[in-house]
Amino acid sequence: MSRKEYFKEYYQRKRLDPEWVENQRILCNQYKATNREKAYARSSAYKKTYVGKRSHKISEWKSKNNLRESRERMEYIFDRWYFSSECELCGKEYSGSRGKDSKCMDHHHASKHFRCVCCSECNVRVGIVENKMRSVLLELHRYYYLR
Repeated sequence: MSRKEYFKEYYQRKRLDPEWVENQRILCNQYKATNREKAYARSSAYKKTYVGKRSHKISEWKSKNNLRESRERMEYIFDRWYFSSECELCGKEYSGSRGKDSKCMDHHHASKHFRCVCCSECNVRVGIVENKMRSVLLELHRYYYLR
């Protein structure tokens, strides 16, 4: 039995004891309370790295937009978003601020799949066109089939 397997079994047995679990919870909370600044500094440093930014952004996209993409695909989308310097629709360069020229990850709201990386202005326009397209198609359907 390898060391890793041994400790996995050992801690599985330990977790069955509620007294041990409670003691571990107390110790963990004490550690967190005494090392709060250290943990905050470590977390802040991690969030500034490429991997930290990727992790944060992907979880943000998944929680806000409920995207249906695999982990590998989400990493590909993040790379495309992160290294993009201009809008894929209009070709304008992004400004650094969160204004009308900031980066957006555009996705189809019905299918929950990624479409492109664009500026927020183009993202809003695509949404408007998508909404108007639905109403135009509905009107055409009513005109031709429901006369």
